[in-house]
Amino acid sequence: MTIEGLRTRGWIGLQHSKCVAFPISDHNGEVYRAHCRNPKRNSAGKWEWFYEPMADPQARPITALVFGNFDTANRIYPFESQWDAISLIDKLELFEEIDAGEVCLICTRGAKGYSRLRKFRWPRPAGASVYAFAQNDDAGRDWLDHVIEITRGAYAVATPAAYNDLGQWCKDGQATAYDVEAAMDTAELRKPAAADAVTNAKEREPYKPKGNSPAVYFKKAIEQSDILIGNGFLERDSAILIVGSSGIGKSSIGMQMGCCWSCGASAFDLDVTRELRIVMMQHEDSVNDLIRMSQVLHWCGLDPEKVKENFWIETVRGKIGPDAVGLMRELVQWWKADLLLLNPLSAYHDGDISRNEDNIRFLYGDIGALLSEFHIGLAALHHDTKPPRSGNGKNNASENYHDAKYAVLGGSVLTNFFRGIITINAIPNSSVFRFTLAKRFEESGWPLHSMFYKWHEDRSRRLWVPASLVESTEAKKNSGKTLDELRKLVPVSGSIPKATLEMDATKGSGFSRREYEGLLAQALDDCTPDDLRLYQWSIYNPEGFPKAAISRFEQPPDETHRAIKEAKAKERKTTAKVAQTGSETSKK
Repeated sequence: MTIEGLRTRGWIGLQHSKCVAFPISDHNGEVYRAHCRNPKRNSAGKWEWFYEPMADPQARPITALVFGNFDTANRIYPFESQWDAISLIDKLELFEEIDAGEVCLICTRGAKGYSRLRKFRWPRPAGASVYAFAQNDDAGRDWLDHVIEITRGAYAVATPAAYNDLGQWCKDGQATAYDVEAAMDTAELRKPAAADAVTNAKEREPYKPKGNSPAVYFKKAIEQSDILIGNGFLERDSAILIVGSSGIGKSSIGMQMGCCWSCGASAFDLDVTRELRIVMMQHEDSVNDLIRMSQVLHWCGLDPEKVKENFWIETVRGKIGPDAVGLMRELVQWWKADLLLLNPLSAYHDGDISRNEDNIRFLYGDIGALLSEFHIGLAALHHDTKPPRSGNGKNNASENYHDAKYAVLGGSVLTNFFRGIITINAIPNSSVFRFTLAKRFEESGWPLHSMFYKWHEDRSRRLWVPASLVESTEAKKNSGKTLDELRKLVPVSGSIPKATLEMDATKGSGFSRREYEGLLAQALDDCTPDDLRLYQWSIYNPEGFPKAAISRFEQPPDETHRAIKEAKAKERKTTAKVAQTGSETSKK
């Protein structure tokens, strides 16, 4: 009856009695995959499990299995195994309380899946309780420790030592509902060690302010030692993101940056202020990959002894979230690093990287604390979303640097956390890549928002080099709309109504709306070269708000809506005064 109840609620799938499938849902609750049990036992007499489909094309993380509504429940029951959770539902007849939104069971799909609990909001509100059911082995005890840390405290429900878990206790030990409830009633409330310390006000140290008044900052000189790259493009306690599609060579970019910067040399026209001590924590590349990419030392003419002294690469797999950040902390401290390189960022994120809640905790909480503690900078490599395409099938990433910072896989928190962002896009029908500075252009030292690079003709060198002017110009012809094409739609004298320009661009000249808006924003930017610059005019409207127009030239100050409006008001005032004077004279 319990299995049937789960099936009717969509929490379990059954083909026949022995073929069981548990759903895997994304953060919107949509099922996109299943964790399935083979209907036949293996040669050892055990059930084998597999995923259907075997791989997710979007590489979404496996989520916890949830029975109930977490947001409304006042009792939360975390489990390692879904079978233990089903045993509890069966023994305590919990369906009515689950349906009422009072109870929620969360299954981490194994002892190593505890980090899946981090996607939920902890701690629970006052009056809500968490009861964790660990299994009786070392893995279960480790799972319980992590659950207590993640949930900020939970009741640890003990299963008799004679049984492996709750399911076996209920099945083989004939545990009754009374037995299980008694175990829950006597469960010890365990809290993280750090939480125990801060709950005692006498033991908690008061916060010591470290800031200052603007009047003091005003008198201070710039801390040059805090600047790592450019003129403040990357400073200590801050981070930059290098974003590109999978397979374009981001690992080689990271290797070239690390090797050059460790010798005090420029990489991709980004200058460093000194030789930097760099530690890279990477997940994607094999030892042979690292060997091949390291040949860049020779082709860039770098000193191997300096690189050996200043640049260390550590391959770390199987660690995410706080576990991964803990290793970063140890590596940074051991290497006395100025800069931490991560390749890729998503390999060490323990939540859903498209959710702002998960990014706030991981970036502002864990990573931010690390940067502040060791006073270091961070450069992270990251996979982006597919580039937008226009109606004519061309890549829109061209000149649209205002849009580029949002072409990042992740929510707005990800975009805001990183002070500098570089997006990398392959230009169709060419060997050239466009590197676009989406944030902090003025501090980078680049002459333009976009720079062009390519692989060296000898790909065995694993070397990125600047594209020539001819190569860049030829590539841009096939890359989509440009600032120059937009400017040609604006008359050489006077102005054009903004609405008319948009109509001409999107309806008559093949611009997509997103492409038009991004290019116009760049054309109006003060940093855009004069021969590509556009200006927004404020046209006088006697009926109310001013009308917007676009011109190749700045609007004369006396022709703005405000100036004309003030002039007409002054004129009316003068006219009224003259009329009043004339009226008084006639009366006399």
